[in-house]
Amino acid sequence: MTSESSVLTDDVLSAEHISIGFRRRRRAPVFQALDDVSLTVARGRTVGLVGESGSGKSTFAKAVLGLLPVDRGRITVAGHDVDGKHPDHRRLARHVQAVFQDPGGSLNPSYTVGRSIAEPLLAQAGMSRSEVLPAVTQALERVGLEPDAAQRLPRHFSGGQRQRICIARALVVAPELVVCDEAVSALDLSVQAQVLNLLMDLQDETGLSYLFISHDMNVVRRLCDDVTVLYRGQVMEQGPTRSVTSAPAHPYTRSLLLASPVADPTAQAERRAAAGRVPAVAAETATEAGTRCPFAARCPVATEVCRVERPPLREVPGGVSVACHRYPEWQHEIPPVPSGDAHPTGVRDAGVHLNNKEIN
Repeated sequence: MTSESSVLTDDVLSAEHISIGFRRRRRAPVFQALDDVSLTVARGRTVGLVGESGSGKSTFAKAVLGLLPVDRGRITVAGHDVDGKHPDHRRLARHVQAVFQDPGGSLNPSYTVGRSIAEPLLAQAGMSRSEVLPAVTQALERVGLEPDAAQRLPRHFSGGQRQRICIARALVVAPELVVCDEAVSALDLSVQAQVLNLLMDLQDETGLSYLFISHDMNVVRRLCDDVTVLYRGQVMEQGPTRSVTSAPAHPYTRSLLLASPVADPTAQAERRAAAGRVPAVAAETATEAGTRCPFAARCPVATEVCRVERPPLREVPGGVSVACHRYPEWQHEIPPVPSGDAHPTGVRDAGVHLNNKEIN
């Protein structure tokens, strides 16, 4: 099955200067969830969107999926505008699908697996029920599950298997982009490796593009070609994943790397010591957030200019862009991220690929 013709473009996803604000109460000041965020995902590539809880990652995902209108900016998927105020979900779903964090909550517990996977085909592709069964069988086999899984309920499967079912449902309509919103964070490490290997195998097979949302830099640097680092709705740093993770240009990126677990207990202790204590910061209104660096109150190298002037996002060597007044001077003022192998996820080394049916 093929999706409807798309406008020819090298970028499956293009988000330009996206801003979204919320009011907690009717007359309360606007809280800026996203503030001038731009991001592109090229065909066949994986882009990571990383940051701690509350950074705006899921808000961005909802905007891409047409579930949330933007206040400013423009989003296109496969060359088609995404209008969150008047979304055409039927058309958009042909181009973009999503896999969420909790596979148990994503599947109707009273539907068989086959019915859950068939729903997008019946709704989007207009296929007859006689045509649906072979497509469901093929979708299950692509994610390493037996065809008889279609007759069973979600409760009969493990967490990793349920996430594979969600992936099969997302791919059954042959989208060009899949938004993975913390898609492996609820899984055990060994199962994470299996699911990540599956995602990469499917990308190699079909040329899929992924927007991979995570808080885990270990996972992002293994899966993603490029990465955008968000903090409090603003882009702190973006560029090739290898450059961003090997020599972070923003102190916040460094703090995320220090928070990533490593297998060596000594190296882990060194990272915790290097990270130090991080103070909590109260929420700011849109006006307050626009007048300073949002990370200034937590930054170990901040100066007065950081507290009174918002840094522009500027290009630096290595194809990286960074929003930091102190770059590159700060890199010589505090220790780099201590060495030590990241906690092994077994990605591409787990031996779990599409022809392996023994899935946890």
